[in-house]
Amino acid sequence: MAANILMIYASMTGNTEDMADLIGEGIREAGGTLTVQMVMDASAASLADYDGVVLGAYTWGDGELPDEFPSFYEEMDQLQLSGVKAAVFGSCDSESEPMSYRTD
Repeated sequence: MAANILMIYASMTGNTEDMADLIGEGIREAGGTLTVQMVMDASAASLADYDGVVLGAYTWGDGELPDEFPSFYEEMDQLQLSGVKAAVFGSCDSESEPMSYRTD
């Protein structure tokens, strides 16, 4: 059975959207079913309806997330998502000092 994947992302300049498109191609080529939403149009409550979730965001300034994501994360914290596989991706401002972060 094909995995049912939800991808939610934010993009300002199009770089993160380009990444989302490429990742989406890979998911589809692997036989997955993919739903794609911009974070401003997404509801965290729908995450539990999927086998897996892919979240993508850009950062700006000193590594801040887009304004839309903090409230989405707060909504996610209220949910029981055990068993839902997750992945993240992101892009950053090339003018800033190099940084690397891990995800929790």
